[in-house]
Amino acid sequence: MPSVPSRPATGIGGPNTPRLVIDGGIVATDDAQTIASSIQSLALQALPPGVVWGRFWVVISGSTDGSEHIVRNLASRDPRIQLLVEPARRGKARALRSIMGLSAAELLVLLNGDAQAAPGALREMLSVSGSLLPPFAVMARPVVPALPPTLLADSLQLLWYFHHRLHEISLGNGEGNHLSDELLVLSHPPPTELPGEVVNDGAYLGASLRLHGGGLHYATQARVIIQVPSSVRGLLKQRTRIRAGHTQIRELTGQRPTTLPRFLIRHPREAVRWFQEVPSEIRRPVGALLLLGWVELVASFRGWWEWGHPTRDPVIWPRLGDFRWTQLVSIPEPVEGDGGELHPPRCDQSTENAFLSHLGPQGVIPPETNELEIGRQWQEQ
Repeated sequence: MPSVPSRPATGIGGPNTPRLVIDGGIVATDDAQTIASSIQSLALQALPPGVVWGRFWVVISGSTDGSEHIVRNLASRDPRIQLLVEPARRGKARALRSIMGLSAAELLVLLNGDAQAAPGALREMLSVSGSLLPPFAVMARPVVPALPPTLLADSLQLLWYFHHRLHEISLGNGEGNHLSDELLVLSHPPPTELPGEVVNDGAYLGASLRLHGGGLHYATQARVIIQVPSSVRGLLKQRTRIRAGHTQIRELTGQRPTTLPRFLIRHPREAVRWFQEVPSEIRRPVGALLLLGWVELVASFRGWWEWGHPTRDPVIWPRLGDFRWTQLVSIPEPVEGDGGELHPPRCDQSTENAFLSHLGPQGVIPPETNELEIGRQWQEQ
């Protein structure tokens, strides 16, 4: 039995061939550096037989750097791209509500506007979802881009390595209730509407799905390249906002999100084993662990305080500042269809292999990928 309802369509193998229609959803603010690559990384994914793209819903919220014009240019070339412009930032959750309300697809693929889906990621995620009944969500594995060899870089790599191991276990045994929102496949519609005031949309979707008997799953081989803070101060701000958002999740759903600190306290032997298996690319694991511990301790207190004594709208995430954006491989040129739409090139498998060849043994991107050629960027004409 298929995991989600399918509907008959023409043009895919015959008039009665069923197909699965999926929509993409991307929310961005001042992401002119990355928005074209983000959209491109979805549009050029190789899809399994019988799966077709419907629309790419792109919300540009309160942008001041020309992101809207870049997306408008892309939409003029590919009619599947639908641009929604919010003059002022209202928070990611409200933008996602707009996408969920407009989409008529059976599955939604949500990607952050400052992230890039690796080649083959969606195929891996759909292979996981193919045996599931809705409601469900499948998350990809966030990976850190190439960074200069600093203690902060080691700390960020260690953080996301622990993040991977946590979800590998907690979602694998069915006990976890947390999702990362960098790249998600969601059955649509969700069991409940996403509240517009939610701070951490991934954490809320995970808790809500678990509360309504839905399935949470992790496609460990599906990778998504993420943006990371460029300073310890930026990391502290990010973790503070996340911890404040977790306090909100408890208030809205009555559930405590599955978090790394709580898991490590409850399973210290597992924590020791993880640390013994830290990838070799993390050069200073002890120093990185100490820095992360300090950041989490301060962020835990600050998050609790800021949620009870807000000085700004908590749904408006602060920008992380400057960061080094690295595409791991050049994304090959798309193939233009009869209607002007873009299709994946035939060399998708070699592109995926090139990407995987630059990953370390645990999926951490090693520093030597710094100088890889940045892929083709669509620019405003």
